[in-house]
Amino acid sequence: HSSEQGDQGINEGTSSPDKPRQVIAVSVSKGPSAFFNLARKFLVTDEECDLSALEGAIVSAVDAAHLLERSKIATIVQIQTSYVA
Repeated sequence: HSSEQGDQGINEGTSSPDKPRQVIAVSVSKGPSAFFNLARKFLVTDEECDLSALEGAIVSAVDAAHLLERSKIATIVQIQTSYVA
């Protein structure tokens, strides 16, 4: 069984190493705007959050991160993918 995983690190300001980041598990069952809205709520109280997705949901995670950046709510600081065989 193989799967692809994509992680997007987005932030609103500087990172704080002592506080764990919020991780949003993106799925294909909802559209990117649902994860955009959830991340927007997290970023009100947290400086950073991660969007994490597997396989087909990676596109939704990228779209949600792009919406956040285009809306000037957050900046994409890292995109990471890995392949597990």
